[in-house]
Amino acid sequence: MVLFVVGCASPGAQPPTAELVEPPDVIESPPAVAKSEETHPPAGTVAYQVRRGDTLYSIAKRFKTTVSALRALNRERLKGGLRAGDVILVPSPSVPEFVADEEFLMPVEGKVVVGFGQRRDGALIEGIDMEVEEGAAVKASRTGVVVYVSHNFGSYGGLVVMRHGDYRTVYGYLKKIYVRAGQKVGQGMVIGRAGRRFHFRIYRGCEALPPLRFVRRR
Repeated sequence: MVLFVVGCASPGAQPPTAELVEPPDVIESPPAVAKSEETHPPAGTVAYQVRRGDTLYSIAKRFKTTVSALRALNRERLKGGLRAGDVILVPSPSVPEFVADEEFLMPVEGKVVVGFGQRRDGALIEGIDMEVEEGAAVKASRTGVVVYVSHNFGSYGGLVVMRHGDYRTVYGYLKKIYVRAGQKVGQGMVIGRAGRRFHFRIYRGCEALPPLRFVRRR
């Protein structure tokens, strides 16, 4: 399958039903999806993955808030204490629409099983497929704006598209999604969780780019 995420299909071309046509600048998630806190953080908050060595105090300081505010946002999440790898809610930081000279970050660690330009199910793919730990946190590769969210995009499962100036990134096979269309997201912020596989693409204009040549490992 080919994802028409950059508006580059030939005039009049009709993609197969299961494929994606370039959305408007900002579109909403399907209304049938329940907007629970787990999949849609409340307005004014973002998901943050706890790192080794983090404390509520250090997180509060980083996001310019208070420990009591973090406890209020995460009453259920913090019942078992604060553990590395947990995802909690924090106040949204001020995020620009994109950062011009920012490098791309690998969204998740894993093993590439289908490379850029290789065939999968008889079709060339314009990205990479990776085997990853199920439930691994997926992070924004670059600072940008979420322009498309689907919780059930055919064989790709959950799918997120982000815009970074002239670039776009595509994140597929997501089992959980933590962002909304129109949301500004900083590089490295958690946007969702992967299934057992993860699909990733980078576009510049209408050109698909080999991700492994552009990303740096975390």
